[in-house]
Amino acid sequence: MCNKGLCGCACSLTLGIIGGIIIGVAYFFLAATLSLPVILWTAFGLTLFALAALIFLLNNEDTERKIDRCICKFGNCILIGVIGTLIFELILAVITAGVVVTAILIGIAGAFFVIALVSLIRLIFCLVNANCRKHYCMGE
Repeated sequence: MCNKGLCGCACSLTLGIIGGIIIGVAYFFLAATLSLPVILWTAFGLTLFALAALIFLLNNEDTERKIDRCICKFGNCILIGVIGTLIFELILAVITAGVVVTAILIGIAGAFFVIALVSLIRLIFCLVNANCRKHYCMGE
């Protein structure tokens, strides 16, 4: 059974909601100066990077318990963020709407993006901390 840690996905979700609101409001007020395709492609590329990193860690043949523990803690959060970001980016790419609707959709996509990004950062910290504890405790 997975130990989800102090706050599991709740921390990522909270930061995602705050980040999504900030991103949506910023787009609404700066819509004339921001390029929607640049925003979408940047978020798409970083989201695919997060997914590739997760797949790489899952397929690593030297999988140790620390990697499994960290993926168990943060893997679902990363997947939720990645899938949500990709879905809302596809919707944004297909739909032609007014500034308000676009800002809301960008805010939702931004929230999922922040969830994926924060979860990926937390996964990296988990792996680094687990590795450092192992070497520090072993005297290496």
